[in-house]
Amino acid sequence: MQIGVVFPQTELGGDVGAVRDYAQGVEGLGYRHLLAYDHVLGADPTVHTPWNGPYDSFTTFHEPFVMFGYLAAITELELVTGIIILPQRQTALVAKQAAEVDLLSEGRFRLGVGLGWNPVEYEALGQPFDQRGRRLTEQIGLLRRLWTEPTLSFDGEFDTITGAGLAPLPVQRPIPIWIGGASDAAYRRIGRLADGWFPMVRPGDDLDRALDLIRTAAEAAGRDASTLGMEGRASWSPDDPDRFARQVERWRAVGATHISIDTMYTGQGDVDEHLAALGLAAELVGIAPGWAAACGSSVAAGADGLQLGDQPGSRPALPRVRSSSGASSGTDTGGPNRRKVSSGASSGTWKLSTNPWTASRWSGSTSNGWPVALARSQLCSTSSSRATTPHTSPGSSIEPALVMPVHASGDRHAAASASSLAGIDVRQSAGRLSALAAGGRPRIASKSLRAAMAKPIENELR
Repeated sequence: MQIGVVFPQTELGGDVGAVRDYAQGVEGLGYRHLLAYDHVLGADPTVHTPWNGPYDSFTTFHEPFVMFGYLAAITELELVTGIIILPQRQTALVAKQAAEVDLLSEGRFRLGVGLGWNPVEYEALGQPFDQRGRRLTEQIGLLRRLWTEPTLSFDGEFDTITGAGLAPLPVQRPIPIWIGGASDAAYRRIGRLADGWFPMVRPGDDLDRALDLIRTAAEAAGRDASTLGMEGRASWSPDDPDRFARQVERWRAVGATHISIDTMYTGQGDVDEHLAALGLAAELVGIAPGWAAACGSSVAAGADGLQLGDQPGSRPALPRVRSSSGASSGTDTGGPNRRKVSSGASSGTWKLSTNPWTASRWSGSTSNGWPVALARSQLCSTSSSRATTPHTSPGSSIEPALVMPVHASGDRHAAASASSLAGIDVRQSAGRLSALAAGGRPRIASKSLRAAMAKPIENELR
């Protein structure tokens, strides 16, 4: 069962740095995919009264296709819409946007679609709300043709295309289409048309009934229902982690092929707290065993070491990785807008991580090719419920406490084991991991850079 996360759309606001940090953080924890909800517009509750919808005009939503284009460049996560409200969008435009995300992500994309529930949004986008079921059915077939045929002509109830096609076509031909829904009509549509589905019910009688309807519809359409994927959802339970673990196991027991961990509406105040909760969840579901006990921060540093900022308590500036050679053309100020400032040449590249696996999975290189891990005690404090900054004086360097000869693509457990053997001081305060507030957010290099880094490390191990 592939384990991913639900992007906390409504809780990160418009902070672009939080989007990056969250995605790279969950990838560093071992999650495999990121699922995002979709709403183009929210209704103003002072105009549409009484308003009882779960979201309104003040609820933040990043546009999934645009956000995924960004995330495709900085992570290797599978990117999943869960769901795009397809009938309120232009079919050919969705086909183009989805194809582009699939290309940029090298085929790591699933298009989840559904009907939506908000007539205000449909009106604003110029589509009929009461015909959305029929339109969705027509759109799915047309999308698959647009992704697999160089040109086509189509004359349907809602769309007309005359001798036109997409270029370039996506990597996946066709892109997998998953459907979300909770009605009998939705279950029948899933059985007839979908590559997978997102249940909106929990394991139990309701799920069993839904599976029966899907199976019957699939068989009537000449399809094998056992080939359909199923993605469950488990909500993080900060007060009862065992309850969360039981949710995951229930989905595994009923044959879910995927599951997403949802930390929204669980009291997480910012991206750091979401990542801390997901670190504990990752340990409970077995993708990051020992994480809570070994959650150090690792750095791959240049020859001159890690230099902190000029002001007490400031977050260190992080050199950006810009090429496969590891050259850095600027620094990240760590501020809310993550602005780029010019800098001189860098003797090496380094990045902070919230998890102990970074040294083994995404190591930067030092002058001799060794990953370097910082002592956890130098980054943590338990003096308050919110973690503090590193215990160093302004402008000082942090001396590496541990040098770990770990293959860049090797076993993630090796880093944690080495940290444990070295006696790294691991401290946790009020369920938050102090390295997070200290600026310990992942900076994951490109695939080509990671490959280049692996070679000197291999040579040192021989």
